[in-house]
Amino acid sequence: MRMFTSEDFKLMPWKNGSGVTLELYRFPETGEFDLRISSATVATSGPFSLYPGVRRWLVALDGEGLELKINTREIQLKPGDPAIEFSGDTEITCDLLGGPVTDFNVMLKEGFGSVVVRSCLRPETHECTGDELFLYLPSEKILYRLTRGEKLDVSSPRVSVERYRRE
Repeated sequence: MRMFTSEDFKLMPWKNGSGVTLELYRFPETGEFDLRISSATVATSGPFSLYPGVRRWLVALDGEGLELKINTREIQLKPGDPAIEFSGDTEITCDLLGGPVTDFNVMLKEGFGSVVVRSCLRPETHECTGDELFLYLPSEKILYRLTRGEKLDVSSPRVSVERYRRE
């Protein structure tokens, strides 16, 4: 098990130049990523950055929420809602439902396996049954990385990301 803290995280500019994200984990560490986990404060409405060939998952951590326009659909995403998944090459615009929102974002290069992203509010023992399990505790600004068979008891709200390699 490995614990990442604010000393390990990196502030990175958004691809579209409209803000910055706190990069919590990136593999590989340099060049194009296969897996990237980050959190950002969305302070203004506007378009999402495009990431062709990448699947994305988004969770609202705090604030009033976001309204996302994806093709012809409008989806509201509020804290406590399940993660939404979308293609990184889809044009998406975002409107704030109130003030700024802190989000949690997972990006996975197509062909690099699959992930399951979920918000967790109740105390729980997490066991890694896939290849990797990431647990982000936003109130503590800590990310844990577990490998197959490792367990961790967590009582504070968190987001879990379990990654499975493609067989």
